[in-house]
Amino acid sequence: MLIELTLNDDAATPVFINPAHVVAVYRTPTASATIVCCVSSGGDRRNIFAVRETAQEVADEFE
Repeated sequence: MLIELTLNDDAATPVFINPAHVVAVYRTPTASATIVCCVSSGGDRRNIFAVRETAQEVADEFE
């Protein structure tokens, strides 16, 4: 299962993320984007995405 989020870029590019690879989701009070940190299944690659959804909206996608 993949969750669909929207990158915080001018084109509103969709990104599909495997929830099993997400290790952190956070948004500071003054930020304009939520940060989603992911690692590959082997742990050798890390990706950080800035997305438009709030941290709560990202968490809701896991349900």
